[in-house]
Amino acid sequence: MGSRESLVTAAFAAAALLAACAPAKRAEPTVAPKPAAPVAAAPAPVPAPPPPAAMPSGTLIKVSGTVVSVDASAHTVTIKDYHGKTRVFRVAGAAKITKGGAEKAVDLSSLAAGDRVHLKTGGDVAASVHVMVVASK
Repeated sequence: MGSRESLVTAAFAAAALLAACAPAKRAEPTVAPKPAAPVAAAPAPVPAPPPPAAMPSGTLIKVSGTVVSVDASAHTVTIKDYHGKTRVFRVAGAAKITKGGAEKAVDLSSLAAGDRVHLKTGGDVAASVHVMVVASK
């Protein structure tokens, strides 16, 4: 068996020599990954405007003053009352908005700073807004 073992050992040695002499497989060149293009941040979603307030119930009080500002998308009007106090009122969705003696209904966006107004309110919600119009001479 001594010769058989030497034959097996010789065969392994020959296989090792052949493997050492065989051309090595070339390694694929490594390609640096391309830098990612900067991703623009998505614009922040625009929040939906709040829904109009519900009509106030109960006793309504009258408030008069001059319009300071109007935000038609938020359904609010800011007035400075005749006592000098600045107040913000939410305008109810079903509020009646009129202008002048004709009682013609108008849109909230037609109010402007400096308009004199009378409001019927329940808390901070206006149930009606009437814009006073100065008679022309």
